[in-house]
Amino acid sequence: MKLAFVFDSTVLIPEYVPFDYCIVPLHITFQEEHGKTTVPSDHKNIYQSIREASNIPKTAQPSPQAFAEAFADLAEKGYDTIVTITMSSELSGTYNSSSIAEVPDSLNVYMIDSKYVSYPIYDMALRIHQLALEDEKNVSEIVEQARDWHQDYQSIICVNSLENLRQSGRMNRFTYLIGSKLHIKPVVEIKNGKLSLVKKIRTINHAIDYAISTIPNHIKVLYILHCDDEKVALEIKKRLFKDGKKPEIIVDKLTPIIGIHGGIGSFALAYRK
Repeated sequence: MKLAFVFDSTVLIPEYVPFDYCIVPLHITFQEEHGKTTVPSDHKNIYQSIREASNIPKTAQPSPQAFAEAFADLAEKGYDTIVTITMSSELSGTYNSSSIAEVPDSLNVYMIDSKYVSYPIYDMALRIHQLALEDEKNVSEIVEQARDWHQDYQSIICVNSLENLRQSGRMNRFTYLIGSKLHIKPVVEIKNGKLSLVKKIRTINHAIDYAISTIPNHIKVLYILHCDDEKVALEIKKRLFKDGKKPEIIVDKLTPIIGIHGGIGSFALAYRK
């Protein structure tokens, strides 16, 4: 068996990865005076482009053809088993695109709806890879188990910009006007693939304190993920240690897709339970 993984570009990939993979990107469209420009969401310096945009960009899922091309390319390279893990189907049509994509006859392709974004997608792949090394004959059974692994993770997200939420259609104008006047920062979690409001908090400082208070003391590894605002991430790290919690800390950027809908300065804390 020659195994590879296929992800969409909301996945958080570390510098060293012990398995083979490819990424099918979502796309971001910038609407400027001279017209539209569409780029992959993993495009270099994408956060800088978002900061400089005069209008909040739009996001789009990959097409089935994009996944079909990725599958065909992997088949040509000699892979016979593919595990595709996408962001939550409740947040994007990406999983559906992957599911209806044409697959070469030589490939066994397994689809997983992670019901998350970012770090958990990679961690699921790592777990599958490790189990497949032990028993490569039972990949289908491993994947079946993995479809329930979303219950093993917890992510809490603080949204920094109500304006981004409003323009992306995720908040009505009345709620936006009240919330922006009070400097409200919605705190949400991902549960069963859906975004669920946990708390409405005034100011980013209070949101940081609340997010830290939700982290259990026994957590060994904590991801502090930010939308192109490392100062926020470092402040969280500093306060976390003052609170007496000492997990291994990994600081990284959230996918720009989250940055567009939540705004620069949004952050997330994520861990495996």
